[in-house]
Amino acid sequence: MKCPKCGKEWNQLNTIASNTYICPFCGDNFGSDGEKREDFQQVLLSLVEAQGIDLLEDTSRLNAFLMDLAPRSEKERKLVIMVLREGVLSQIMKLINEDEDNQKFGINKCIKQLVADIWITEVAARYAVFVIANCVGIKVELDVSNSTSNAGSTSSESEATSDKIMTKDLGLVSEDAINYALKDCNAIGFKAIAANKNIEGLKIPDNVISIYPKAFLNCINLKSIEFSKNMKNIGAGAFEGCCSLENIVIEEGSSFKVINGILIDKTNKKAVRALNKDTLTEVEVPNGVITICKKAFDRAKVQKIHLPMSIKTIEEGAFFLVQSLDQYIVDPKNTVFRAIGGVLHDRQGKELISYAQGKSDINYYIEDSVEKIGTQAFSCSGNLQSITFPSSVRKIGFKAFEYCINLENLILPGSIEIIGDRAFQYCQNLKGIMLSRCIQEIGDCAFYGCEKLESISVPKSVKKIGNLAFANCTGVKSVIIQENVEFIGDGAFVGCKDVEISIKDNLYVETYCNSRGIRFKKL
Repeated sequence: MKCPKCGKEWNQLNTIASNTYICPFCGDNFGSDGEKREDFQQVLLSLVEAQGIDLLEDTSRLNAFLMDLAPRSEKERKLVIMVLREGVLSQIMKLINEDEDNQKFGINKCIKQLVADIWITEVAARYAVFVIANCVGIKVELDVSNSTSNAGSTSSESEATSDKIMTKDLGLVSEDAINYALKDCNAIGFKAIAANKNIEGLKIPDNVISIYPKAFLNCINLKSIEFSKNMKNIGAGAFEGCCSLENIVIEEGSSFKVINGILIDKTNKKAVRALNKDTLTEVEVPNGVITICKKAFDRAKVQKIHLPMSIKTIEEGAFFLVQSLDQYIVDPKNTVFRAIGGVLHDRQGKELISYAQGKSDINYYIEDSVEKIGTQAFSCSGNLQSITFPSSVRKIGFKAFEYCINLENLILPGSIEIIGDRAFQYCQNLKGIMLSRCIQEIGDCAFYGCEKLESISVPKSVKKIGNLAFANCTGVKSVIIQENVEFIGDGAFVGCKDVEISIKDNLYVETYCNSRGIRFKKL
């Protein structure tokens, strides 16, 4: 393969998509026909120079720009947008003032994290991170040639290139068929056994040393799994959705152990997975554990969770759908987290991290110290009918109140500037909301499926309304939009068949409504 930009040749096909190649020497990308594409990296860099670095945080707006300015680079666009939504930008920004060695180390750390978390190839991760880093002024020469020799493969192969991986096979339905197939494998691949409703128990043979992320996703009837001391790696969310998993048996001498009803990675000091046992109503995470992994307590039946002083990191969604949980208890010596009234906060009380979903309270008063409502903080808290916000809150995070099905009315204080993506989606009984006069951004799908909302008044401060922001709010009849709105995403009012938008001095919004057949009137 010869690069049309730098002219250098190489033997291995380093691909970021089925019809796109990346040069291991200069990082340029081009089509499979050898023709030079539009310079996606230069397009993105020019956009950032014109609009500012903040554009990289506004992925919906950035996506719209790139669709117009780089129409032939669809896969590169989708890749970079996906990586930005994983929060890579904040990690890269921290490297700006570091020396070159630390920058290279930090960027490679970002790449490895992407490969592990979202299951893209190392080639794709390197390309995306390189492009984003370039946009913020970090010029680090990355040796992609060593990591791209197996570009069409799935993630984690950078760490285990010799793995013979069991992949998804619709013919592997029964426990016997799976056990037979595992005899010739040393790894269970990404979603390899996902959504299999036939298996209730598996004994993983000694030759299998890795279980990849989401390998057993939604195996809802899986009750017991057994593996040997040879097991070295269990990926993020490997047992996500395994709501019947009551028993994990591990051979002595393994780097994994079940302690207090939790699968512990002893080497990395991580809580990997809690058992879904009816009798496990109160859990103490062992002292010494540093990290609680993604979906570690997914659908667990626990009512109380004790967190030790050693816990430093709680990954996103660690306590998702723990619907019987009514209390967090945190060791007073923990320097990162604390519990206030059974609700999990950071140590300073500035971020509300997780409300206990099973609490019987119908009203909740957020503490005066709280400035941010974290990701999925109140998700699926079905008993709450009203929430009182203090004037200290500035940001409502991703999916913060999704599926709060009994929440009826909200008054957001003037301090709130951002309503995150999907913040109130599927709050199906939400009848009224008074938006903060300081809100600048309403995120993607922020009020998606809020069927009982009837009217919305968008404050003058709002500049952006995200994709599908009010989609399927079937009861909405009246929306008022002020003059400062600069961007409305795709499908913002789709499914609102009776809506009429009142517009105050905003030609952009008029054009948006005209192009989508939405009724409007001028104020």
